[in-house]
Amino acid sequence: MRGGTRHNVIPGECDLVINVRVQYHHEAERVERALNALADAPATLPGAERLLTGEFMRPPMENDATMQRTFAKLVRVSGQHFGQSFRGGGSDANFTAALGIPTLDGLGAAGEGAHTRHEQVYVPSLPRRAALLAALLTRWDDLP
Repeated sequence: MRGGTRHNVIPGECDLVINVRVQYHHEAERVERALNALADAPATLPGAERLLTGEFMRPPMENDATMQRTFAKLVRVSGQHFGQSFRGGGSDANFTAALGIPTLDGLGAAGEGAHTRHEQVYVPSLPRRAALLAALLTRWDDLP
């Protein structure tokens, strides 16, 4: 939230930026309905106006039946075990998954501090990740 010049002065304008991440399409629809209802409601301060702009930048990558089958195949192809988690981020993979195309994401280098100044890659993880990607590329079509 940004507005005003001092704590005890009514600001001439105020901006509020909201960053929403959802796991399922129906959640995005619910959030959009709620935000539109807030924007369309009468302002409580006389003369005040509300303006809602923006949209979800990517569809959610839903953990649906296609995703479950693709993930199970990843485990069979690689012989490795993985945990699944909702990370809240997005990539171009969200678009292919939304089209029903079997999609895996997050198979790159292991590390920490994503998108920060201290972002780093765990170098010892690179051989395992390279082996995983090689197995996916060479054996994917061999398995159901």
